[in-house]
Amino acid sequence: MKAAIKRARETGELDAPDAEPLAAKELQLSHVPEGYKPNVIDFFLPLIALIVIAIGTFIAYGSPRGALGVRAALLIALGLALGKGCRCETLSRESPMA
Repeated sequence: MKAAIKRARETGELDAPDAEPLAAKELQLSHVPEGYKPNVIDFFLPLIALIVIAIGTFIAYGSPRGALGVRAALLIALGLALGKGCRCETLSRESPMA
């Protein structure tokens, strides 16, 4: 463990050279399209919408409408990305589900 702490502090490498990470390499890398400037609001606005819709529908209907909240959060996230200059084909091509 001491060797791992020393390696991380001195080189910044979290994994040993011969280690086999549990997650795929694709999930460890971050690809931000050129010209896109991420912001904290990109995370919090959809999250807040999801929470507000879940609580609001619970108060109004007696049951939270989670699917509605997720759809609204997704649309807000897409709108934010498109508003910042991402193109539709970039959003669909970069999707891990595509």
